[in-house]
Amino acid sequence: MEIIHIMSSLYHSDFDITKIVRYFSIYFIVLIPFQNLPRTLSLKFSGIVSPYSKIILYSDEVLTIFLFIMLSSWIAIRGRATHKNNTPIIYFLILFVFTCFVALFINHIGMYRWSLGIYDYIKILTIPIAFYWLGFSRNELKKAILWFVNVGIIVVIIGLIGEILAHFTDSVVGVLVRGESGMRLGLFRITSVAGIGSWNYVGIYAVFIFWLMHAFKDNFKFIKLYSILIILFILCTVSRQTWIAFFVLLFFLSKGKYRFYSLLLLGIIIGIDYGFGLFDSKTIAEFSGGYEFRQETYKMCWNLFTKNPVFGVGPGMIGGISAQRLWSPYYLHAPPDMMWFLEKMHGELDQFWGRLFADTGFLGGIFFIGFFVMLGKELLNQSSKFNENKEDKNLAELGKVLSAFILALFIMGTAGGVSASLIIFPFMAFSGMYLSISHSSIPQGYNLKP
Repeated sequence: MEIIHIMSSLYHSDFDITKIVRYFSIYFIVLIPFQNLPRTLSLKFSGIVSPYSKIILYSDEVLTIFLFIMLSSWIAIRGRATHKNNTPIIYFLILFVFTCFVALFINHIGMYRWSLGIYDYIKILTIPIAFYWLGFSRNELKKAILWFVNVGIIVVIIGLIGEILAHFTDSVVGVLVRGESGMRLGLFRITSVAGIGSWNYVGIYAVFIFWLMHAFKDNFKFIKLYSILIILFILCTVSRQTWIAFFVLLFFLSKGKYRFYSLLLLGIIIGIDYGFGLFDSKTIAEFSGGYEFRQETYKMCWNLFTKNPVFGVGPGMIGGISAQRLWSPYYLHAPPDMMWFLEKMHGELDQFWGRLFADTGFLGGIFFIGFFVMLGKELLNQSSKFNENKEDKNLAELGKVLSAFILALFIMGTAGGVSASLIIFPFMAFSGMYLSISHSSIPQGYNLKP
């Protein structure tokens, strides 16, 4: 109640907290590639994670929680008045949360475990709604995109330099590249400033940078050079999900012969990989890489899904934050090799969509995916409106890029997590910003105001 009283005081005063939050959020998004760097450097040079690096590492969680509290307070203050500014995606969030509540009572899950479990999901879905209600102007969105891309280009250049240096010195190993233990095709696998554990996610980040840059291509004088550098960076990640995502987006966002080339190269990559194990990593000698671990993950998720196919076994029972803090009882039945891998992964499963359906069942999974489908539809609808005006061609292209990038998230979730802040926070934030400037009936920059 005290929080609501404070927010109410700010709301009825001339002090515009939304403007401060908007600008702080833009700076945070632009600098998000550096979020994991202090932790990486701390581990590299001292062998421990320092307290200050933990604060920076979880800064996205802090910002998300703050946005959630702020929006909840505004809803409590404004009541039904907020409904006129709703975007349809919010209804999928409500349905998903309701399904998780039902799963809580059916499965008799501890409240602490359940809270951690559902938070792991709804923090993803809350971001675009929060940024939508904050109400960004066109200039703010354009500024955020251009800054984000320019910083991304710097990240790409640093990563490529790191890959070159890794062949001559060990000083960058574990900081800018993964290292010899994870080599593929003679490359050390770039992480750049994104830090340890980011070798797959930084590739998807580069894919995002590439297409955002091309949406605003008129603003980049050396776009051909930047495109070549980003493609080289993507190649040096030697990441299945990154390569596949790039060519899938190339198919949907390009025309003519490029569509044929994208399908051809996509087929070659998948065929060679699964036929000859091109991407097999030396990382795990005892348990030979992602294939076996992910196969066992699929089996575990399927078995748990069949226990309660409608509502699942409940959020927090496998994977995510809760599994890292509260070891899942279902892991006790895992094969010995998989148990070894689970301990190495701190209880996290390298497969998001299977975990989602096992946790929340068919209904939860459908509502969660439905959120993204509706988000993509909303983005395309707004893109078509911008397409009617030649002066808004960049914004029209941006809507297509954001909508298509949802496919990259689905690909990423089949071989890893979707909640990686390096990817999900900027994407969801830009999507919310984009929708907020597209509703002409809402004063720009004041979606939370009367």
